[in-house]
Amino acid sequence: YLPRQDGNMEGTILKYEILTSDNGKDWSTIQIGEFANIKANPIEQTVDFSQPVKAKFIKLVATEVIGKNVTVAEIGLYNK
Repeated sequence: YLPRQDGNMEGTILKYEILTSDNGKDWSTIQIGEFANIKANPIEQTVDFSQPVKAKFIKLVATEVIGKNVTVAEIGLYNK
């Protein structure tokens, strides 16, 4: 997750939940966490999963943000 890069913190995700699904209807939570120190250091944030994840769909849910709306510069998925 890369927060907006224009110096405005509005919409930056502080806490999140990551869910996966095989059919787009039934979702399972695979990770809950927070982007520590993102207010002071708004750079690319990474989330490592403890084991491989196989899914057709993935969803990032912002559970706490700065302000009212969510903003995102980029979201990427990497395969190790």
